[in-house]
Amino acid sequence: MRNAARPFFTHSGGALGFAPVTLPPLPSGAVLDVRECPPPGSLAAARAPVLGGRVWPAAAALCRWLRLSRPALLGLPVVELGSGTGAVGLYAAALGASRVALTDGSAEVMDLLRANATRNAPHHSAVVSVSALRWGEGNDAAAAWPQAAEPPAAGATVGEKRRTVREHG
Repeated sequence: MRNAARPFFTHSGGALGFAPVTLPPLPSGAVLDVRECPPPGSLAAARAPVLGGRVWPAAAALCRWLRLSRPALLGLPVVELGSGTGAVGLYAAALGASRVALTDGSAEVMDLLRANATRNAPHHSAVVSVSALRWGEGNDAAAAWPQAAEPPAAGATVGEKRRTVREHG
């Protein structure tokens, strides 16, 4: 639920954007350190926003849902498409996912994604990989999967996840 004291979106200087988003704390009370590019509120962000370089309100909402669904996530592999900052995938890793593949097709966010993955490694024991992946351009999705793991068959992880979530939730 949105904080009534803070607008969901803001309008400043002709630029429309979202108010800063805070991810929910992990069950341990720790908070992920997920950086954005360019930093929110900066002149660079107002002039040339990098969509994938932001933590969007939907990411915080999905993290809250993952936390509530944690038993269904434990030990499962996760592939995050269009990871941007990696907030959701890193949150899944911190909640107990076994392997997390963070992917994005935007060259502008790859360094940020790698830095966020490295910065948040102390919060999890998952195998986390970061890969450039642009869907629809002849890329092999299996190439994004962590090297030490066998890639899931198309749709297999999604189907397994849905069944598991229904069993636990």
